[in-house]
Amino acid sequence: MKIKPKQEQQKILKLFDAAEYLGVSPRTIRRMVRDDSVEYYKTPRGHYRFEEPALEKYKAESKKNESKRKFASDESEEEKGISISKK
Repeated sequence: MKIKPKQEQQKILKLFDAAEYLGVSPRTIRRMVRDDSVEYYKTPRGHYRFEEPALEKYKAESKKNESKRKFASDESEEEKGISISKK
């Protein structure tokens, strides 16, 4: 068995830990795996494992997409003549 040098080792999270890390339910993590929207690997016994940098990448992409959706939503409301109050 090859062990990575200390500086290259990454934190590996189980499904429930990954769900807690992202602030979602384990069911959502399973859905993300099914949709292939998050990087993962399976153990020989079929359990999912997630590397922390992959989850960070998902978080960053998710936030970026969320802001795009909000911007698009604001534009469509303006087109409909709905006033948007910003605080």
